[in-house]
Amino acid sequence: MNLREATPEENASWESDWTSRLEPGNRQAENRARAIKAPVYMLEADGETVGALALTLVKAGESTETILTDVLIDPAHRRKGHARAALALALAWGREQGSRALNIGYRGDDPAAEALFGEYKLIAQHMGIDLDGKRELPAGIVAEPLTGAAYDEWHEHSVVGYAEITAASSFGTYEEAYERSVREFGELLPQGPDTPGHSLARLTVDGETVATIWVKHGYQPDTSFVFDVESSAEHRGKGYGRAAMWHGENLAMAAGDGRMMLNVHGHNSVAINLYAKLGYEVVRRYRGADLTA
Repeated sequence: MNLREATPEENASWESDWTSRLEPGNRQAENRARAIKAPVYMLEADGETVGALALTLVKAGESTETILTDVLIDPAHRRKGHARAALALALAWGREQGSRALNIGYRGDDPAAEALFGEYKLIAQHMGIDLDGKRELPAGIVAEPLTGAAYDEWHEHSVVGYAEITAASSFGTYEEAYERSVREFGELLPQGPDTPGHSLARLTVDGETVATIWVKHGYQPDTSFVFDVESSAEHRGKGYGRAAMWHGENLAMAAGDGRMMLNVHGHNSVAINLYAKLGYEVVRRYRGADLTA
């Protein structure tokens, strides 16, 4: 299989088709569609054009990473191994550009994509649930806004924690992850706990904090998004994480949203299992391949 640069007409045709395939209401995907100007290559096999491959370089610390924006095989040429050959070309392209990793995102309900990309490292996945009614917290657990000194302590801890799990799940360094964590927390919470559209809460038992949760409302239409949820280390395994998620769902419904979504890092199997038990389903998966090995 060979690559050739797409003509302007082929590029425009691919972009229109790709945009039509984005998940409806997925703000992240829509923003990415507007921001990314992916080089598009046509895939040729045995003298025929069989599909398209779109690749994007993004800055990642001192290096770059390659985003596999799309691999599309024309229906008449599917089930002939062309998608796997296209993936091999994407990996080679990324190495030629000096990228340290190839990153891939795809719908969680796409078995063909899972079969093609499933062998690569699971970086993260988005999970979601439709909300169907208020949850009652177990007796003895009190939920209250996260403010003052409790917020300051949470913020310092969470910036470090997010950097640690990001570094563990991706292909960069801890220093890069920490810099990104500080930047993103500052952008998302410019007014701290008083930032409009955000709910930050802590759950206490006998006055002691046992869990915290941070929810952004209206992240997508009718959808709140959990940016952070955590049980205190000494209180894990007691159901407080589940209670925090229930409280987050109550906060989402109180804000007028009927759906909750979250992101969970791929190495965090405990959290993935918890969310699955709570009824959350995979919406989108993100995987990556190390190009330096």
